[in-house]
Amino acid sequence: TMFLALATILLGQAVAVLGAQPPIMPLPSAYTVNEGTLSLDHSFKFTSTKDYGSVINKAMDRYATLINVPSESTGSLKSCKISVAKSGDVEIVNSDESYELNVGADGSCAISSQTVWGALRGMESFTHFLVRNSAANSVDTVNSEISIKDAPRFGHRGMLIDTARHYLTTDTIRKVIDAMPVSKFNVLHWHSVDAESFPVETPSEPTMTKSAFAPSMIYTPQEIQSIVEYAHDRGVEVIFEVDVPGHAAGWALGKPEIMADCMQKYTNINNYALDVSMEETYVTLGNILRDIVTSSGAKGSSRLHIGGDEVVYGCWSNDADIVAFMAKQGY
Repeated sequence: TMFLALATILLGQAVAVLGAQPPIMPLPSAYTVNEGTLSLDHSFKFTSTKDYGSVINKAMDRYATLINVPSESTGSLKSCKISVAKSGDVEIVNSDESYELNVGADGSCAISSQTVWGALRGMESFTHFLVRNSAANSVDTVNSEISIKDAPRFGHRGMLIDTARHYLTTDTIRKVIDAMPVSKFNVLHWHSVDAESFPVETPSEPTMTKSAFAPSMIYTPQEIQSIVEYAHDRGVEVIFEVDVPGHAAGWALGKPEIMADCMQKYTNINNYALDVSMEETYVTLGNILRDIVTSSGAKGSSRLHIGGDEVVYGCWSNDADIVAFMAKQGY
């Protein structure tokens, strides 16, 4: 009986602690929340202390649409004011994404941040407190007083998509990007080419897309720029990966002359590698990387990823030119 009583007390304490946590993922750095609810008025909108640029303006409209307060709803929460210390776009990765969110029992609401990206994280967190009350046909907060101070533990929080092995439509990629801010991800790592296919159109090397799954399964420069800009508006940086020098079978149809001479030796296409002894290989790679940077446009990342994994050295040791090149380099 004593054990059950103690267990009940401990369980009650655990529930109380869990109940005090805000419904935000990941959990904020510091927070206090109180019981009670507030209803959003049908006129609810995000406002800003001044014009912080298109990223904030688009986000305020986007989140207001997402919240979608019924037209007949009345409540004390009529607006949430955004203030940003440093105006203008800054690079997303490793920027200051900290923010403070404060909602008062009187219906006051404010989000303050150092950068526009922190403001986006604050607006996202605000939506996590909202539930739709079907009985009252309203949108309510799950707490009446909210104080959040938050900052990411890691400056790079990535999610990877692999469009080389599994083609994704541009609409699907946008849906992935839409989901990322919910958990505060800020990097879309785009593993764009691999052994299975080369679906990225590069104007300087137009033959590379010969290994795409189909002519319709190619990402044009215009589509790439559109995706990069779409992600940027949501606080997500797109980092392209072009996996070299291994996993290079996807290059074979477009540029067979830069492949290592081992394609007859292996049946596993993942074993094929580029010929690192040829100057043409580096020229081709440089052209492709420059084209991707150009296609990404002004909102593109300053970073590129070149893979470098799982090179099958037997592929190189089977090629006399590469063996001679490696010996010359001291390997």
